Parts: sequence; structure tokens; C-alpha cells
Amino acid sequence: MSKLYYIKCDDFICDVTNRFDHAKELLKEYQIDDPTSNYKVQYSQGSTEIIKTEFNKERLKQWLNIT
Repeated sequence: MSKLYYIKCDDFICDVTNRFDHAKELLKEYQIDDPTSNYKVQYSQGSTEIIKTEFNKERLKQWLNIT
């Protein structure tokens, strides 16, 4: 199983990927889209809720089996 990288926005997970370089790209996209929120890459989901959107639904399905 590959390591996953989670994009956290304030108090929820907004995306996930299996590559750190892709996680950094996603992080930049989220920051450009909403510069007022606090985004970061983290290495575990923890107890944080995952929010499914049109933008992240395919990655959530692929990496976390969330449909």
C-alpha cells in the first residue's frame, strides 16, 4: 500500500493523493482558489472529516474507496 498525503483545509480534509509532488500542486490550487483558508499537507487523516466535492471525488474514490 502506498503512502497517502492529505490536504487539510482549516478543520477538514479536502483532498488526498499518493504523491507528494501532486499534493504540493493540489495545495497551491486550493490556496489560489481560497487564499483566506489555512491549507497544509499532512501524512494521516486523523479524526478529521473528509469533505467530498466535484473537484476531489475521483481521488477520494481511487485512494479511499469513498463513493
